[in-house]
Amino acid sequence: MTRAASVTLATSVLSVCLVASTLVRAQGSAEKAPVSDVVFKNVQVMKGIPVDQFMATMGFFSASLGMSCEDCHMADDRDWSGFAADNPRKQTTRRMIRMVQKINADNFAGRQMVTCWSCHRGAGPDLVSRCGRPRCGAQQMRSRRADPRGCAH
Repeated sequence: MTRAASVTLATSVLSVCLVASTLVRAQGSAEKAPVSDVVFKNVQVMKGIPVDQFMATMGFFSASLGMSCEDCHMADDRDWSGFAADNPRKQTTRRMIRMVQKINADNFAGRQMVTCWSCHRGAGPDLVSRCGRPRCGAQQMRSRRADPRGCAH
């Protein structure tokens, strides 16, 4: 084979590879990643996020609270429907997610600056036993919104 023919063949193969990889990438981006509330049952707060992000967030909750999946989700190896069952701990978690979202929206332009870890630090859900009861009520805390120090301790 002559040098010109070799260059032409190599260029053709490279072109085919580039076109094929572009087509594969285009097909992959056309297919949307499955989202949380489509794949899982009883998703109420973290709707519409990709499943991989949803699962990573669940792992973050677990690490932040020093808990495992089974502490909130009741299921066994034969019946996974228990993962969707509602319980008081999940209801509290939903309230806490909304609270953290509001704190970030109101104070940090929606940037995720405050998270579960900010307070829990892997020590579990019972902050009262770890930190004590707040010394001022919710009304006092609202009235001190302009004061970054919050309640007097």
